[in-house]
Amino acid sequence: MITRTINLALVLLVVMGPLSSVRADEKSSAENAKARMEAAKKFYKGYLARQTTGVAAATPFDPELLYRWSVRWMEAQSDLNDKKEDRVRAAEEHLVRMKDLEGTVTELVKNGLIRGYEPAAAEFYRLEAEKWLAERKAK
Repeated sequence: MITRTINLALVLLVVMGPLSSVRADEKSSAENAKARMEAAKKFYKGYLARQTTGVAAATPFDPELLYRWSVRWMEAQSDLNDKKEDRVRAAEEHLVRMKDLEGTVTELVKNGLIRGYEPAAAEFYRLEAEKWLAERKAK
């Protein structure tokens, strides 16, 4: 009887031990995703504000930099939750940012502040965001 109880206790330790560490890993993973999302959001908004307020006139505007940080923001936001609607929302928000970026780039070209071919890159970013959103909705 004692041996049986000890064996049962060992089985429970073996089974429950990994489960508790999985829960801890899930929590730290969510905390990591949230921190990554906040960092990406902070950089994106800060860089955009700096560029559009004229503070960085000596530094050329880099739409690709905003695109990459928006993608990081979307990916981290998607990592926060496995629900389809949350992944779709993250892609929708990325698409809105890319549409805004496309408009900003178009205005900057009109004002002679960036090169005339740069709207093509912004168009690509928007089209890619539309594709990702469609894929997430289909899954």
